[in-house]
Amino acid sequence: MDLGLVESNSIPLLAALEGGEVDIIFLRTDPPPGGPVQTRLLAVEPMVAVLPAGHPAAGAPVLDLGRLRDDPFILFPKGAGPSMFETTMAACRAAGFEPRLYQTAPQMSSIVNLVAAELGVSIMPASMSQVRVAGVVFLPLAPLSGIPQPTARLALAWRRGDTRVLVRNFINHAGPAVAEPQGTDETFPPAL
Repeated sequence: MDLGLVESNSIPLLAALEGGEVDIIFLRTDPPPGGPVQTRLLAVEPMVAVLPAGHPAAGAPVLDLGRLRDDPFILFPKGAGPSMFETTMAACRAAGFEPRLYQTAPQMSSIVNLVAAELGVSIMPASMSQVRVAGVVFLPLAPLSGIPQPTARLALAWRRGDTRVLVRNFINHAGPAVAEPQGTDETFPPAL
């Protein structure tokens, strides 16, 4: 039995999981309900603004998202991970504007590097602030009117009913499920 890592986006990873090409995945989008995939929510984290260090708002302690209404946005492609794309769009709309899409990038690290090159701004999970790229500032978002603070979810997924020891051990060592944030009725199953 070999252990190997495959990097891809949530939608292709879900297809690979359902097709039996991989056994367990980490994803940031929800699989269709009632399907062949079972998930456990591992983390819910706030989304943050990602700005070039020279941006006029880069020195603010908290960013009013409306300050980015005239900036070009660099986003995760909708087809690769609809949750990230839709969360960003909803946050911008709640701030009173439709984001001007400049570029998409298939990996979050690519987005950070494009922001560092001053090609635009973005919104992404706060954990990406651990990626140290010169010329980039990560700022928490000010509360938005009419919607909860934007968050990103990270879940572990496997084929429903897969009881192989390797899969069970990985799931049990991946960490406990976290509680779903207030205001949502979705739940993820506990550890096996």
